[in-house]
Amino acid sequence: MKYLFWIIAPCLFIFGAFSVLQDNTDTGTDVSENDSIPTRRQLRRSFFQKREILVVYGAENKKLTEKYQTILDSLSKIPQDDSWRSVAVRFKEASQTIDSDIEKNIIYLVGTPKGNPILKRMTNNIPFQLEVDKIRFNQKEYTSDNTVLSIGSYPNMENDTLPINVLTGMEESKIYDFFENKVKEGGRSFFRQNMDYEIYRNNTRIVMGDFGSDWKLDESTLFDFSSGNDLIHNSTHFDFIDHQNALSPEAVLSLATKIEETTNSILDFFGNNRQLPTMTYHTYKSAEEKGLMTGNTMQAHFDPIDNSVHTVINEKYTENFIEKENALAVYHLIGAEKQRLCCADCLSILPNNGNGKGIDIGRLVCTNPVTL
Repeated sequence: MKYLFWIIAPCLFIFGAFSVLQDNTDTGTDVSENDSIPTRRQLRRSFFQKREILVVYGAENKKLTEKYQTILDSLSKIPQDDSWRSVAVRFKEASQTIDSDIEKNIIYLVGTPKGNPILKRMTNNIPFQLEVDKIRFNQKEYTSDNTVLSIGSYPNMENDTLPINVLTGMEESKIYDFFENKVKEGGRSFFRQNMDYEIYRNNTRIVMGDFGSDWKLDESTLFDFSSGNDLIHNSTHFDFIDHQNALSPEAVLSLATKIEETTNSILDFFGNNRQLPTMTYHTYKSAEEKGLMTGNTMQAHFDPIDNSVHTVINEKYTENFIEKENALAVYHLIGAEKQRLCCADCLSILPNNGNGKGIDIGRLVCTNPVTL
């Protein structure tokens, strides 16, 4: 019996070891495959550990190249503080970038595929097809020169433990303008955005969403407003764009008439020699849709950078559209003259003549004016 034990025991050990090895082998593929797909949490951890981003830019136009160098040089000189949101910014022109730069850094790629060849090389695995004259996504083509695609924090295909960010389109001057605006608004946080991918047309976000855990398209988080954004009316000073059929043609015409009357009153106040640029008036059905498309859920706001006004008009806000177009008009008309106006929104115009008297046009009223 004693001898039988010493014969059987090694056999059991070998069989058990083989079984464990076999189990590991059977499940090892799954574990390896799962581990090979980085999670958002892993990419965020890598980002906060490094707290440094390398901007790789490229443009065929040499003047644009110089503009990138100037704006990025300014960003790179901003001192880094102890805040976890504070990151150091370095930059390289695409032609000067080497493989180790791509493999060892958190990369922000900006430019067209033609102007920045590294961009094409690094985006082969994303669910967007970038071509010279179009962007393909989810069985749609985006061909407008004013289209910009922004992708935030996607796994670097040459080192998937680190994220890359992408800002691209078809027209490199439009891409630079978009990048410049992001820097003006966010400083060194220019790379931050609300969703994993965002497509803009004429500076309006028309498609947005998050990738799935496999970094492919996730239909459940896709918001597509690429259609139903029509220019439906032109007036003397405004182009009216109706999003998702927010207003009927009759309602738009009535709105345009009211707005032009007020705008002309403002011009009369400042003098007949004053000129206004053409402004774009956007209407939305809800604050939710406006927020998704513009990033601003207020009932109305204006943007002096692209001369646009964005307003939610529905049953809740009947005959109450805030009149931010007045603020935008005053913004352009105020010039270098000293006027008293309402905070940053320019909602009140009071001539700086010392008598405290001014005009009251629509909602151009202010209880706490400041002097510029």
